[in-house]
Amino acid sequence: MKNILLKLFTCVSIVVCLNSCGIFRCGKLFGCKPAETKQPTEVIMKAYTAMINASQLDSLCSVDNLSRDLNEWMQTAFYDYETNAKITKYVWINSISEDIETTYIIVPVDTLYDFTKRIIDLSKETEE
Repeated sequence: MKNILLKLFTCVSIVVCLNSCGIFRCGKLFGCKPAETKQPTEVIMKAYTAMINASQLDSLCSVDNLSRDLNEWMQTAFYDYETNAKITKYVWINSISEDIETTYIIVPVDTLYDFTKRIIDLSKETEE
């Protein structure tokens, strides 16, 4: 009886391991084609981060036609878990066209600013 239970447990373990490794999933092994998606767009996001000072922030706002007054930006406040200090994040969303959206995120850190620029491209290119 002990050998039967041991063999049964071993067989079940092997089946579970093979299934979790994806050997039976549709892929090159079985010649299946991946599921077709109805959305012909490909989303590409690029992000640029930097620590900038006040004069660089002013230059950035003038070049990208952003408001220099941070009170006009969207604001979100967070509290640091360790220090219980309030952290304010400023966000500006700039839609250049239907296909391209640019988001600017600024977090003041002492006299500098943690700056992030994200560009989302919804181009209608399809790769085959």
